Amino acid sequence: MRTLIAILILCGPLFSYADSCGSLLTDISIYKENTVPEAYVRKLQNTLDEINLALLGKSLKAPAILNIEVYSTLDFSSKEQDTEDDEETLYRYSSANDLIYMYQNVIGPKGEIKDEDLLLNHFIHEYGHAILDANLGASKILQEHFAKIKRMGSLNNQLEEQLDVIYDLEQAGKKKATKEAEEYHKALNAQLMLETLGYDKNIVEVFEAYGEFYADLVVALFREDGSAMKETQYYEGSATADDAVYRDFSSGLDLETWQPSDGIHETLLPTRSFVWETYLKDGKVFENRDQAKFLKALTDALVLHIEKRLQNPEMETSTAESRNQWLIEDLSHLRY
Repeated sequence: MRTLIAILILCGPLFSYADSCGSLLTDISIYKENTVPEAYVRKLQNTLDEINLALLGKSLKAPAILNIEVYSTLDFSSKEQDTEDDEETLYRYSSANDLIYMYQNVIGPKGEIKDEDLLLNHFIHEYGHAILDANLGASKILQEHFAKIKRMGSLNNQLEEQLDVIYDLEQAGKKKATKEAEEYHKALNAQLMLETLGYDKNIVEVFEAYGEFYADLVVALFREDGSAMKETQYYEGSATADDAVYRDFSSGLDLETWQPSDGIHETLLPTRSFVWETYLKDGKVFENRDQAKFLKALTDALVLHIEKRLQNPEMETSTAESRNQWLIEDLSHLRY
């Protein structure tokens, strides 16, 4: 069982620039393993502070609650699971307001110095998911769908945690307790099945694809670099140059030059290019420090687009090209 140290901040000095908590982050719990330096936790806190100042302004909502778990690569890699699952687990935000992040020592195994800012982009990306969730949840039309997805996310987290419990009990040789834990896992799984019964999986995919687009945009706006997530993916070796381009807003690939894909990271690449070429390439948003105004305008347009998509089932059977065309059309007249 991994041991975590809890650090609780309730509208504390992290957000001292605010007159009151208001729409800003009001309840953040940070849990870290012993091997994660305190200085690194402070860096994460400062990063959240900087993101809120630069990108949220006074209009966008921040998460009301956020639970952050910070693991070290050494401690976490001891858990037996395959590499792909490791990557998904070490950088993850769920709609249950849980953000899991992997601390990576900036000194590599051969003494090389790693680019800490590039590695930190994963944390910024996951917080981007939390920002979008907070603002999607404000939509009356989306509240019902969002609440259901939130419940499913919570159940998924409980299922994963219960697997840890079962593993630990098995290792300790506690057969009776292991059996009871397995029965509880089955009950949780049955509850999740009831939640998903008759629920259109396309609705979940709507949030996933737009969520990845939005979270990468948060990184691009904060770093003032359209290729920030592409560079991170390529730098750490988690993607080839060809795959990493799908996380790039400045790739220049549009509907005519793009290779269509339905992957949640890949499917909105033409829209990424459109946003960069239309609004961000000339650098004025960054020069004028208008990132918060721009993100607010785009968020409002994206919420309206998702509402429309959920109310029009025929849009769910459309091609990737059509989905990009519709979104580009709805993002074509942003005012900020």
